[in-house]
Amino acid sequence: MKKIKINFWILYFLFLSLQKLKLCMEEIIEYKSTNRKIIKQSHELTEAQYNLALLQKNILYRVLSQLQDKMSEKILTDDREIALVLPISYLTGKGKSNYRLVRDAISDLQSKTIKFKCRTESGKMVDEEGNFIYHRIHELGSETVTLYINRLIARLLLQLGEKNNFTSLNMVIAMSLPSFYSQRIYELCCRWKKTGFYYDTLENFRKCIGLTYPEKKGNKTIMVSKFRQTSELKKFVLEPAKRHINENSDLTFSYLLYNKDDRNKKKKFNWIEIGILEKSNNIQKKHFYRPKKNGETDSLKNETDYIDDIFSTNKKDDND
Repeated sequence: MKKIKINFWILYFLFLSLQKLKLCMEEIIEYKSTNRKIIKQSHELTEAQYNLALLQKNILYRVLSQLQDKMSEKILTDDREIALVLPISYLTGKGKSNYRLVRDAISDLQSKTIKFKCRTESGKMVDEEGNFIYHRIHELGSETVTLYINRLIARLLLQLGEKNNFTSLNMVIAMSLPSFYSQRIYELCCRWKKTGFYYDTLENFRKCIGLTYPEKKGNKTIMVSKFRQTSELKKFVLEPAKRHINENSDLTFSYLLYNKDDRNKKKKFNWIEIGILEKSNNIQKKHFYRPKKNGETDSLKNETDYIDDIFSTNKKDDND
């Protein structure tokens, strides 16, 4: 009997030690109601390559909002994992605790990775890849779910300590957009709104907004590519995003598809150029460098001229 009591106390103290160890290894963040509208994410996240469903992206916005309300500079040096406790109704955004809907979205989110490039403390650029959420716990019957977030991804999400290295966007507007593609284009517009333009290869743009992405099929990983034809890209992605963002957001944008090697001949488009204006501000008379077209010399061009050039373009983008 005495031996059983001794074993009991050993197990009890072992249990307490494990609980303390768990607390040391985790940083538990409880949900806090917030009126936050403007959120900030690092430029690396804005320009990263990933593909999510609409609910998954909205969950990520809510996770980002909660992290920003709670986290501080210690996230850069602390090695503990982050346990984020959130109401299920908060994640759905509809005031309903539909755990099955959230569970399925998070389960799929756990299997998805994000690819991004960032600069190390030594100044070197590195290519990294990681998961948004790596673990989920839900006590049956409860109204909350605990999400375990990779601290490396949290650093990417927040990019604390990096001045002017973040994209500021309106979370309410972003979550009101009806598609993941529109949300990603809105983020890019927010990223480059001070410059007034964004341009990239069409292939990089497609990867950035989730049109081209890797997907596992059994033991193989294949590259999925949606809306390869220009007519499909415009009809199902660019034009709906332009309509939704221009009508319902704080920004206005227009785009131009072209072949960088030869703008005059009909060849397959390989570049996209986007002009961006903030609705709250009139076009400011500032100058900046813009993309150089074929045959042009390097020159400064007034922002008004550039925006007018993009917004008034009537070039037909018919060729694929």
